[in-house]
Amino acid sequence: MNDNTTQKNHNQEAYFLSDLKTNGKERPWRDKKIYSNSLSESYGRLAKYELTLAKSIARDMKHVKLLGDGDKLINFDEMIFRHERDAEYWTKKSMRSDLCATCLLFKVMSDDSKKLHSAHFCQVRLCAMCSWRRELKVKSQLGQVVEEASIEKYRFLLLTLTCKNVSGEELSATIDNLFASYQRLFQLSRIRKSVVGWFRALEITHDTKRKITKKMYNERKDYYIRHGLQAGDPNPNFNMYHPHFHVMLAVEPDYFKDPNKYIEHEEWQAMWKQSMRVNYNPMVNIKIVRNIKGKGIKETAKYTVKEVDYIVHEDKPLTDEIVRTLDRALHARRLVAYGGLLRQIHKRLNLDENIDAEVNIDGEEETIKNEPKYLQEYKWSVGYKNYVLVETNIDVNGW
Repeated sequence: MNDNTTQKNHNQEAYFLSDLKTNGKERPWRDKKIYSNSLSESYGRLAKYELTLAKSIARDMKHVKLLGDGDKLINFDEMIFRHERDAEYWTKKSMRSDLCATCLLFKVMSDDSKKLHSAHFCQVRLCAMCSWRRELKVKSQLGQVVEEASIEKYRFLLLTLTCKNVSGEELSATIDNLFASYQRLFQLSRIRKSVVGWFRALEITHDTKRKITKKMYNERKDYYIRHGLQAGDPNPNFNMYHPHFHVMLAVEPDYFKDPNKYIEHEEWQAMWKQSMRVNYNPMVNIKIVRNIKGKGIKETAKYTVKEVDYIVHEDKPLTDEIVRTLDRALHARRLVAYGGLLRQIHKRLNLDENIDAEVNIDGEEETIKNEPKYLQEYKWSVGYKNYVLVETNIDVNGW
C-alpha cells in the first residue's frame, strides 16, 4: 500500500485514500467531500432556522387565541405549515449531502492504479462531489459528440452569452429570461442559416469578497481605475451573481468563407441584445475551437456553480444565504442541453441524457484497460477529515 498516505495516531496507523490521475495528480475526493459536508451543515442550519420561525409563530398564535381573533389564526396556521414544510425540505437535503460518497469501493488494477467500483452519490444539485462527477460525465459525452462531428468535417466555435450582474433576489427571474432569450436567439433565421448544432451549459459565478483584494485589482485594473477604486476598498460586486451561458457551436466547413453564414462579433452581440430585450450591450465572446481535444470542451462543460462561490467557511450566515438563493434558483432546471446536429449525434451514439453523478463514466480518463487485482474499501472519517482504508485485498469475483 505504498500509494496510500499514512498517519500514526495512538499507536494505530491510518491509510488514507490516494487516487492518482494518469498525469500524477490526486483526484479531489477529499476536497469534494469536505465541501459536501459543509453544504450539509448549511442545509441543517437553514432547517433549524425555519423550525425556529415556526415555533415563534406558534407561540404568537397562543396569544391570538386568547384574544379570540379567528381570522388571524388561519394566517398563523398557514405560516407555521410553510416554515415546517421548508424545514423538512432543508433537512432532507442536509441528510442526503451528508451521506454522499461516505464509502468508496475501488478496483486496484495490475499497475496499482484505481478505478471506482461502487459508491452512493446524493444527486443534490449543489453537492460538490456530485457536481464533479456530473462535470466528468458531461465532458466525456461532449467530447464524444464533438469528435464524431469533426469526422464529418464540421468546425466549432465557443460562444459566451452574458448579462449584467444581479442580486440574489433577481437571480431566478434573470435565469428565466436567459433561457427564454437563448430560445429566441436560436430561432432567428440568421442563426439557423449559420449554425447547424449546439451544446449549451449554464454557469453562475458569485462574488464572495467583501473588499477588493490585490489579486482582484491586478486582474481588472482598468475596471477599478475607471470606477475610482483601489485594493482594500469595499467591493461593489460583493454578493452579486453573474449567470451566463457557455455554448459550443457546430458550423459547416465553409462557414468562415461564406459571407451569408459568417457572423461577426458585433452582430452576435446585437442579436443577443435583441433576444434579451435589454437596453444595454451585453458582453459576448466568440472564438474558434482549433483543437477539439484542447481547452474548448473544458471551458464549455464547467460546473454550474463552483463550491468556493457558495461555501464561505469563515462566514456561515453568508454561506446560508447563498445556498438558499442558489438552491431555489436552480431547482428543476435543465442546466445543459444539446440542439440540432449535436443532439442528433448524441442520440446516434446512444448517450445517456440523464446527467446524474455516476460511478462509471464512459470515455473519461478514469477508464483503465488492465485487469483488477482486488478491491479496496475506504470510508470517510469525520475525525481525520479524510477517506480511511477499512478493508483491502477483497476478492473481485465476490462482487
